[in-house]
Amino acid sequence: MIHHHFSSGVYAKETRIPAGHVLVQHAHKHDHLSILASGSVELLVDGVRSVVHGPACLTIAAGKHHGVKSLTDVVWYCVHATDCTDENEEIEQAIQEYKIEGYPTVKMNKDNKIVDFDSKISYGTLEKFVTMMTQQ
Repeated sequence: MIHHHFSSGVYAKETRIPAGHVLVQHAHKHDHLSILASGSVELLVDGVRSVVHGPACLTIAAGKHHGVKSLTDVVWYCVHATDCTDENEEIEQAIQEYKIEGYPTVKMNKDNKIVDFDSKISYGTLEKFVTMMTQQ
């Protein structure tokens, strides 16, 4: 079960994971906090395994592939900076449709194909991305 929480420039994705389940490995473009509110997990970060018991707060560095296997029933939060201020049906649909896992996320629809912006966000890199996508 997943719940999304928004407040003052912060987004927290709350995931309740039954014992024995796995959250698939993935990476984000920005550092973020992961909070194990309760339970125990086997954490895998760039091939390094460790066991973590909640409550615990971890910093996951940008670009690090990470995933968890719940050893007990778990409540896990991923916390990201964001400009979103609340959750509504439209936001939830976009999160699911575009597989958004962290914020900020930049994607462009070009000829009905979704293209991910895969770089550190700055004025210059965004300008290059938009220019490249609109001149093709």
